[in-house]
Amino acid sequence: MVDIAFFLAPEVDELIKDWINHENERYRQEHLQNDQYYEECMRREAEKYEVLYQQWKDAVVRFHWIKQEDAIRRFLDLMESKRFVNAQSRCDIFAQLKDTQMKVFNERMSMIQ
Repeated sequence: MVDIAFFLAPEVDELIKDWINHENERYRQEHLQNDQYYEECMRREAEKYEVLYQQWKDAVVRFHWIKQEDAIRRFLDLMESKRFVNAQSRCDIFAQLKDTQMKVFNERMSMIQ
């Protein structure tokens, strides 16, 4: 029995070495898979960041464009309003109407007295 134990020792050592090598290889494969998974996650996050950042930049540009269009529309509405259309001649007409109304009012007041 002792003789058999001595004959088995090298085989047991070899089995242990095989098991250690197998576990080391499994451990290395797990690390490779983990590293690949991490790199894939980082790549996806970078892509997601780029997409979201581009959307944000587009939104900022769109906001400024809308704001500028609104300012232009308001300016054009103001320029096309009656405030600036023939301004001096309008003022003259209103002054004439006022003078005429005052003259009519004064004539009425003089008739009443």
